[in-house]
Formats: sequence, C-alpha cells, structure tokens
Amino acid sequence: KFYASVRLDIRRIGAIKKGDEIIGNQTKIKVVKNKLAPPFKQVITEILYGEGISREGELIDMGVDAKLVEKAGAW
Repeated sequence: KFYASVRLDIRRIGAIKKGDEIIGNQTKIKVVKNKLAPPFKQVITEILYGEGISREGELIDMGVDAKLVEKAGAW
C-alpha cells in the first residue's frame, strides 16, 4: 500500500579506531531510488558510535575538495 520515496544502500567499508578501540565505521552510502531529487549519487562518510555522522571529517573532506587543505601522510 505504501511505497518508499527514497531508498539508500549503506555499506560498511572500514572501521575507525582510536588506539585499539573501534569508535565508528567508514561507510559508503548510495542512493538507489529517489523521487525527490536525482538518484544514483554516492558518498563516503564516517559514522561515529553514539554521535552520528562526523562533522569534523566532513569539514576536512570539503576543505580537500576546495583545495584549502592538502592531503599528506597516513589518511
């Protein structure tokens, strides 16, 4: 009777560690279906346990895309 307007495929790519403790997951999110906006977009983001999507990680990624931050070392 009810059909989804938006469907997401969320897959875990790797773990985010702080020392030996795992504090979150690096995930790949792909829009499978979207009636509200263009479908088939994908993003790789970090999801931290108890916090949600990492704001700091997203700001760094936007800085790299805008060439304000340079990637170097073990990223």
